[in-house]
Amino acid sequence: MDRRFRVELPAHPKEAQQNISLHIPAAHHRLQLIPRLPPFEQQGRAYRVFVTINGQMVGRATPLPIPDDPLPRDAMVFEIGLGLTTNIIAVTVVASLPKGQKLPNGADCEVERMTIYAQLMRGY
Repeated sequence: MDRRFRVELPAHPKEAQQNISLHIPAAHHRLQLIPRLPPFEQQGRAYRVFVTINGQMVGRATPLPIPDDPLPRDAMVFEIGLGLTTNIIAVTVVASLPKGQKLPNGADCEVERMTIYAQLMRGY
């Protein structure tokens, strides 16, 4: 692809849920979603990442090589195909708390979710 469409959406520093709307050029109907996570393994925390588009689970994909933009060796990559309607992409991360810690509500894990409403623009 000659021209890349790249958007970085950082996690909110305090909120566990975010909703974001994007308008995406029609030429970019196939996307690579690459979540960047904190070093859970170094903290001794187990975690899971779930990605859905329009309610359907998306499995991990092989990263496409992009010149001048190397991915970390262990990067998670999800390939997503967008339809002409509004596409609802949800990324959910569930991470256990360090051993012996609990949240005020008694839970022993944290859940963070980012929902992206991606509207594929029509090419005229």
